[in-house]
Amino acid sequence: MLQQNLIKVFDETLSNEAATRRFAQDVAAAILPGDLIALYGDLGAGKTAFCRALIRNLAGDEQLEVPSPTFSLLQPYELRIPVRHFDLYRLADPEELEEIGFFDEPDTALTLVEWPIRAGDMLPEQHLILSIDIEAGDARSVQLSVPEPHKARFERTFAARKFLASAGYGAAMRRHVQGDASHRSYERISTPGQPTTIFMNAPETPPGDIIEDGKSYADLVHRAADTRPFSAMADALLKLGFSAPSILSSDHVSGFLLLEDFGKEGIVDAHAQPIGARYLAAIDVLAALHDKGPALSQTIDGPYEIPTFDRTAFLTEVALFADWYAPYCDKQLQAQEQQSFVAHWSGLFDELKMAETGFILRDVHSPNLMWLAEREPLQQIGLLDFQDALWGPQLYDLASLVYDARITISVNFRQQMLDRYQSMRKTSFERADLDKHLAILGAQRTMKILGIFARLASHDAKMSYVAHMPRNEEYLREMLAHEAMGAVRHWYEIHLGNGQRN
Repeated sequence: MLQQNLIKVFDETLSNEAATRRFAQDVAAAILPGDLIALYGDLGAGKTAFCRALIRNLAGDEQLEVPSPTFSLLQPYELRIPVRHFDLYRLADPEELEEIGFFDEPDTALTLVEWPIRAGDMLPEQHLILSIDIEAGDARSVQLSVPEPHKARFERTFAARKFLASAGYGAAMRRHVQGDASHRSYERISTPGQPTTIFMNAPETPPGDIIEDGKSYADLVHRAADTRPFSAMADALLKLGFSAPSILSSDHVSGFLLLEDFGKEGIVDAHAQPIGARYLAAIDVLAALHDKGPALSQTIDGPYEIPTFDRTAFLTEVALFADWYAPYCDKQLQAQEQQSFVAHWSGLFDELKMAETGFILRDVHSPNLMWLAEREPLQQIGLLDFQDALWGPQLYDLASLVYDARITISVNFRQQMLDRYQSMRKTSFERADLDKHLAILGAQRTMKILGIFARLASHDAKMSYVAHMPRNEEYLREMLAHEAMGAVRHWYEIHLGNGQRN
């Protein structure tokens, strides 16, 4: 089926093979499963060279063998986005497409089609067209045209390249870095002779469904809408003597940041086990940060004011447990049962009035803590992902670390970390208060996380998060055992039994 009304998003002459590789990396950064790129050009134009560069970028392996599928017709690759690379030059009749698996699961993979003219009118209507024409020497004239629904993401990836060029990284290699569950994405940027950097691509937060008072979930829980909060918090943490990424270049209007690269070494080992000394180093960072709490200001970086972890945010987050996790466990709650759940948690919010306040970085756990061995103590932990920072009970971050959602922390090691925290604090406090506030904040956070994981699994089909549920369910039962959690524990036992999913 021939498509109409394509929009040209790229039309330039690429001077050499290196430029073509960079173009392929830009395209790779925008690719989604289900995309189909039809490549047009004469023999020797560079269609296979483009495909090879794109596939190697998706694989994260510049040495990956990527043969031409001229004789096999199809070469598949199981990558972070699966790829099906077709060359239809030897196809005798479009009817043969069925035989070679052309129509098998196209929505879950990227499909690259060389010599698409041999497919007749069998290509899907919504596909991309890449035309490559030979010019003098190694130069190639390249045009990429896409359907309207694809326009924004491809324009954004080429805008990202211009941003990198303005920062002095126009010739850099872009490589995907594992992202998070948000709409942000990250790439490692490398140029020969220069240190690697991290590119944060944070487009404006998509508007969410209205939940309450004309506000979305992101509004109610104070999620960052752009890159300015990250910049403000990074600056504040650096001034306090901690390791946050230096910002090398920024475009807050577009949502682009170029950051210092903290490398790949985290605080867990190759078997996803906690490295004890590094977790304790993170505890030391939190103890030092929390000692500064009374001297900190909620207003930083001039006019930026850190949002408050207010009752609305607290209750909106924990409500995810009743809204998503309970149904995921085949427990259908009535309105009255949900209301009683929220009422119990509202009472627990009041129990936090005497808790120490300061910065809440919000996600102080293993994915966001890097190990910088060459630095001085308190700077050996690199802090990431703090754009959603709040102002409130600072023990929230301690709870997120000792009840790490993605790494199992044993009860014994958790107690060791808490003992270390208390010994490192310069401000004295009652251990009973710490345990009480930690149980409240930890249970609130863990219920929120279970709700998010259930939503990602049931609504977005992201089943990888299910593997983390048993760990967090066990954490929750531990925290609910605290005497302060009696009302919520009672509700939990009535409505979710022993907390086991069917």
